[in-house]
Formats: sequence, structure tokens, C-alpha cells
Amino acid sequence: MTDSMPASKRSKDSSLECSLSEGKFPSIQPLDMNFLPSKVFTCFSQGEFDALNKEFMRKGDQESAYLTENADATTHCGYDKDGKHLIAVCFGPGILKYNMPEVAEIVAHEVFHVIQCIDNHIAEKNPGIEYPAYLMGHLVRECMRGIIKLRKSK
Repeated sequence: MTDSMPASKRSKDSSLECSLSEGKFPSIQPLDMNFLPSKVFTCFSQGEFDALNKEFMRKGDQESAYLTENADATTHCGYDKDGKHLIAVCFGPGILKYNMPEVAEIVAHEVFHVIQCIDNHIAEKNPGIEYPAYLMGHLVRECMRGIIKLRKSK
């Protein structure tokens, strides 16, 4: 798939991404999603979520809890200061207590919410069959990579 985003927009987005990735939270990286109208990030701690919230979310869209009560994962949607649609998929430390099939189930659940956020953002009423299936596969793989990396670091 070709990247139709203008170079001026890509460089602007890249500078925002680097401001977090070179700082205190190098794990906050957007997933490889340049083909979508949204930036999708994963967060693995309250600190990472707070940094993402502060850096990217507009004041009115900021959320305070990176996980909802009794949850090991939560998905948040919002906008940056320039109106770019952002999605944060947050995984808490509890995600590490599950075996990999259970983790995959939790990730698939959160990825479904990501697809809902994107569809709502672009006002998609009839997403078809293949688009959400391929998108779900891609997002699950990228989130699982982050969780596997987290497991190896613990």
C-alpha cells in the first residue's frame, strides 16, 4: 500500500513521535499505521499514558485513568492539538499474568474498540468484510509484539 500522506505532514507527525520516544518513555511509539487517518499508540503504564495524554491530547479530550476499574486493558480515543485523531491502547501490568491465548483474546477485544474508534472518526457506516479483518490482524500482531517485548523485559 502506498503512503499518500504529504511529506510535510509526515515530518510533523514524526517530530511529535520523537519527542516522546527520545524522552522518559521510549516505548511510546505509534503502531505502523500510516495507511489510516488515525495514529494508534500502545501504553504499558500510567506514566506512559500521562505522557501521551499531555503531549498529544487536546485539553478537553484528556483522560485521567489509563485503565478503567478492574480492567487489564483499555482503549481511549481523542485528538491532538492539531485535530489529528489519536487512539491509545493501554495494557496494565495485569496483562502479564495471562497465558498467550488469553492475552490474544484481550488484545483482540481492545483492537475491536480501535476499529470502532476509527470507523466513528471517519463516519464509516458499512466497513465491508475485508477491511476490518485485515486491520484487526495487523493491529493484533503489532500489539502482541509490544506485549512480548514487555514480557521479555520483566
